[in-house]
Amino acid sequence: KVPDQYIIQCQHYMAVTGYEGWWIAALIGGNKFIYKYIKRDEEIIQYLIKIESDFWKMVEERTPPPLDGSKSSENILKLLYPEAAEGTEIELPEEVEELIVARENIKAQIKKLETKQLEIENKIKAMLKENEVGRTPKYIVSWKTYSRTSIDSKKLKIEQPEIYEKYLQVSTYRKFDVREVK
Repeated sequence: KVPDQYIIQCQHYMAVTGYEGWWIAALIGGNKFIYKYIKRDEEIIQYLIKIESDFWKMVEERTPPPLDGSKSSENILKLLYPEAAEGTEIELPEEVEELIVARENIKAQIKKLETKQLEIENKIKAMLKENEVGRTPKYIVSWKTYSRTSIDSKKLKIEQPEIYEKYLQVSTYRKFDVREVK
């Protein structure tokens, strides 16, 4: 079966060239040669033309794409607004309250799911006991011991303040927080 993204790309090519079909070839595993013929699909082509022209219009108008839950959206917001203007405040539109309620509901669902996940993990750990690895016909489960080396920064700051200051690294970030007005 030809992957969907390849079919879409071929339909785009046919939209541009006017061809009625497109041959696609691949080498699987470095040694198995296959080829398929993709027929022109006018419905897909019209859809592609619509979304591509909508996209290009946004580029021309310098309209950013809508924000979503992707890392790309998160990263662009960090890039656009790296620091808060200290002491500033704005009145947010009423629709933000609906967004906050939806966020709180999702957080509650996540908390329930995380609790359920931990319950399941604890049951499996109890079955593993002191063993590092357990097996089922489908899964390998491990509960290994690891050690981590860290520095007691509070103690270092008190006992060796000059060394603490010498190696201190300060980074900035913006913390998102929502609290109910009392």
